[in-house]
Amino acid sequence: MKILNYSICVIFFVSIISRKEIMAQFTVSSELRQRGECRYGYAELPVSVSEPAFFVSQRSRIILKYRQPKYSMCLSAQDVRVWGDESWYSSTGIKGDNAALDLHEAWIMLNIGRHSGIKAGRQVLKYDDERLLASRNWGQSGLSYDALLYSYQKNNMQADVVLSLNNDKENIFGNDYPLGKIKTLDLFYLKRKFAGCLDVSCMALATGRQKENTTSTIYIKGTYGIYSNYKKANTGASCSFYYQNGRNHYGSEVSAYFYSVSLSQKIPLIELSLGVDHISGQDMTVTDTVYPETDHLFDIFYGARHRYYGNMDYFSDVPVSTCFAGLVDLYVKLGRSLDKYGTPGMDIHYFLSQQTVHNPAYPDDPAAGLERSLGMEYDISYSYRINKDIDIKAGYSLFTPFTSFKIMQTGTDHTNKGHWGWVMLTVAPEIIKKE
Repeated sequence: MKILNYSICVIFFVSIISRKEIMAQFTVSSELRQRGECRYGYAELPVSVSEPAFFVSQRSRIILKYRQPKYSMCLSAQDVRVWGDESWYSSTGIKGDNAALDLHEAWIMLNIGRHSGIKAGRQVLKYDDERLLASRNWGQSGLSYDALLYSYQKNNMQADVVLSLNNDKENIFGNDYPLGKIKTLDLFYLKRKFAGCLDVSCMALATGRQKENTTSTIYIKGTYGIYSNYKKANTGASCSFYYQNGRNHYGSEVSAYFYSVSLSQKIPLIELSLGVDHISGQDMTVTDTVYPETDHLFDIFYGARHRYYGNMDYFSDVPVSTCFAGLVDLYVKLGRSLDKYGTPGMDIHYFLSQQTVHNPAYPDDPAAGLERSLGMEYDISYSYRINKDIDIKAGYSLFTPFTSFKIMQTGTDHTNKGHWGWVMLTVAPEIIKKE
């Protein structure tokens, strides 16, 4: 049925462009991305009995876009799988899966005048450096949102308003929704460009989660902040700060913050970047009875992780990986352009917990804490573009855990270093473009 419905949509798109009296554009593009990986300590520290994992994952995506002066549309379907993961099989052959296709984007944008429009449907939302809302493109499935977006853009100004309301079915009564998902996500965003080299933006984000065992109460968490980015010639700098208040999904009051600062400088063939990311957390050694009543862990929601907190994704889920203590990431990044020979790069991360984690070796002393230093990660990558449609990338990462992180992950400090290698081929041609 999914394939049938998708075919009907294709026919609908083609019938639209056959109307010659409308100046319009119709494009069909695709993406086939295959990634082979060898994991021995990716996202989880290996122990003495751990064995390496080898697999190939694949994303197959087709994108249809239609645009004319009054409105535009997009329909994107994708299949994400691991080679050999079919659930229909027997000794005589592999038949397939119950559901292979998924909808990545499906939206319509109605233009209002020359400078604004309303977009409704499943769409990608990403702002600034994608700290809070991101496309998360490293993951084979990516990330998109069901939302209503109003956008105004004129000259050097942009103003966006996003509204959403989520349900998992067409209810007869009530509005019950899983506790692990955001019930509503609403945003106001304002951006201004100055002199072509400085961008400044502010954001207010309200996210709501349903109270457990009731559908009449939604806990709202507010996030407010500012982001600035400067880039001129070979010098770049960016910084951001966000503060959170309101209530978390347990109903506890929230008071948390996040900031990041990065500096970059290009010299012949090399780009050097230095920076720090700071995610506030909960001090698990405080004995004051009032302190635990407030949640001090900053929630990065659907923000980018793989891009910022190490390619091995140890800190993609900050509450779990740091025992709610938050994260500090000090990093150095080196990149070099070799023109037709590709682009190598290397990132070095030094991770610390923002607050102190209780040491389980001293259960009778709640103030006993682990060292805040968690580990170091080294990410090496290489990218080579064969032509405008074909790109190949490869990488190797090493994570060296310190004693505190070993204890936090496995309960013992006798664990091995983490290793991860990968190679990825992406083919993304534009198949049809018709005016």
